[in-house]
Amino acid sequence: MDSERIITRLRAEGYEIARKHDGADLVVVNKFGKQEALGEGLRDEIAKAAMAGLPVLLAVRLDFLPAWRAFVGEDWAELAADADTVERWAIDATRLAA
Repeated sequence: MDSERIITRLRAEGYEIARKHDGADLVVVNKFGKQEALGEGLRDEIAKAAMAGLPVLLAVRLDFLPAWRAFVGEDWAELAADADTVERWAIDATRLAA
C-alpha cells in the first residue's frame, strides 16, 4: 500500500496535507514499528492524535501487533493491505471527522 496514493486521493477530494495534527481530519503515520513499540519514535504523536479523537491510519507489522495492542487496547480496526480498501476507509474516516 502506498501512502502517497492515499495522500493524492485525499488532495483530490479537497483535503490539505499538514505536518501537525492540529485541525486535522485524519492522521497518516508511516508505521508503528520498533521505536514506537519501545515507547519512542512517533508514539507520543500517535497517542495525541488518538486522544483528540482523530482517525489514525498506520501500518503495523505482525511482530509488532502485541505492542500495538498493548498501546491502544481494543479500539482499532484492521484493514486489508489493499490500496482500494485503505483509500475507502481514509475517505470515510475524514467525512465522519469533518
